[in-house]
Amino acid sequence: MDAKIQKAAKEGNIYAMLAIAYMYQKGKDTDLSPADAVIWYERSAAAGCSRAKWELAKMYRFSEVPDPGRQKYIYWLQAAADAGIPEVRRELSARYFYGSLLPKDEEKSMYWIRLAAEGNDPLSEFRYAYALEIGYAGQHDPDTAAKMYEKFNTSGDAELFFKIGQNFEFGLEGCRVDIKRACNYYRMGARMGHDKSYFSLTRAVATIEGRQRQDSFMERRNLILQTPSALEEEKRDGTLAEADDLMEEGLFEEAIDRYQESADLGNTDAMFMLAMLYHDGSIVRRNDHLAFEYLTKASLSGSCDAQLFLGRSYESGRGKNKNIEEAIKYFAMSAAGGNMVGYYYLSKYMPRPELYVRSTQRIVR
Repeated sequence: MDAKIQKAAKEGNIYAMLAIAYMYQKGKDTDLSPADAVIWYERSAAAGCSRAKWELAKMYRFSEVPDPGRQKYIYWLQAAADAGIPEVRRELSARYFYGSLLPKDEEKSMYWIRLAAEGNDPLSEFRYAYALEIGYAGQHDPDTAAKMYEKFNTSGDAELFFKIGQNFEFGLEGCRVDIKRACNYYRMGARMGHDKSYFSLTRAVATIEGRQRQDSFMERRNLILQTPSALEEEKRDGTLAEADDLMEEGLFEEAIDRYQESADLGNTDAMFMLAMLYHDGSIVRRNDHLAFEYLTKASLSGSCDAQLFLGRSYESGRGKNKNIEEAIKYFAMSAAGGNMVGYYYLSKYMPRPELYVRSTQRIVR
């Protein structure tokens, strides 16, 4: 584990504490230890880090902790919602909507989804707009809903459009089945090059035009897994797994060939692995230029680990000219993608990195 991060945590840096907790939780640069992750998240949360509260809630929700408990999940969920995290407020709204772990309460559900929507969270904006459209909890405002749909539709996140399309196609997450609206969102995702949106669009259009029978939910869901996109993804992942096995066996040249093949197919983990191999130089000849190239590709493909490392490369100037502005950009992207270490690196340049990430990154996971 990075000694600088450990030192900063001991000196009271709440984002260094957050980073240590994350590394214990994911087993990055240290042994996997959920118990230690909880300890460090609690220290960070007690010192004022709202993101640590949300990470604790998720650990209890997914039973990643040694002593899971629903009450602790609700406690940290409420604490994170009170701290202002939009995606947490969205989840709290859903709990009240479904009456899951909390009593069903339409007014509270509407209250929290409104606050979430005001926090620059696209999915919350959509859900609040839909609630206003259908008049949920007695609040009917189609004009405001239309304006919010317009904002959501310009968010530029194809994966979100795909999820909303599925909600309308299958009647998920409180949406009524509406195949035409599903097609509209699939089409927006497809225009952005999202493969699953394209194949879901063709399936949904076929349903509308009567060329496909109305299958049950599970039968239609299985069709998604039979698309060329899914088969290509299976090949990418399978090639990566082969590369990992070859690496463990010490067959380095063959492993690198497999990593290259998987990377060429678009696997971000393979791209990142190649970047690390060329950066380290112990298995292949060190090549900072190639390492930087693969880091950039993996970063643009959404790897938060690659984004973090690319930020560090810009910060240090290794493989590229030193550029602090670019470093900050990639640290923020990494943090938004879920790598908590990114918040620590941002804390070196600003007092409130959580607010910076929220204000500069449209999607925060």
